[in-house]
Amino acid sequence: MKNMPAERLRGKLGGHCFSTFRVVLYKKNQILQGDIVREFGIREAAVSDADAIAAICSADLGYPCTVSLVRRKLESLDPRREAVYVAVAGGAVVGYVHVEKYDVLYFETMANILGLAVRSAYRHIGVGRALVAAAEAWALQNGIKMMRLNSGKDRSNAHDFYRNLGYTSEKEQIRFMKKLRP
Repeated sequence: MKNMPAERLRGKLGGHCFSTFRVVLYKKNQILQGDIVREFGIREAAVSDADAIAAICSADLGYPCTVSLVRRKLESLDPRREAVYVAVAGGAVVGYVHVEKYDVLYFETMANILGLAVRSAYRHIGVGRALVAAAEAWALQNGIKMMRLNSGKDRSNAHDFYRNLGYTSEKEQIRFMKKLRP
């Protein structure tokens, strides 16, 4: 099954730019299930999206987290340095992307995708691509000309997805973490 490029329709929703995408899936040149298989929109995340984002983080990204943690993080977002966008289909959040300014002394400012996840039922129809495009648009609006992200070593499907979007693998890294005790 191959998907055709998403058709982008623009509008406003609650004062925020809301983009709607109409996706038509084809198999052997025949349209499946009528014209429109899936419609989804991209908008800025709201605190009320915390339940859905926590569920997506746990089920689809593999990082169990609580709704209260996600709610607290959404409430404390600093719009000068970060943004969260969600994909919405049928009134439900089906994916999200979290992007931030990434400033180090040895490179120009970049935008770093901190998290990207899409519900499995909405993969391969352009939702992830639209979320990355929203993150890239945010970067450009903030004068940033370079994107970066980290992806787990075992996420080969994600690596193919990013390569298809023009991202290149620069190097392999090992991430170290340490829990601090006050």
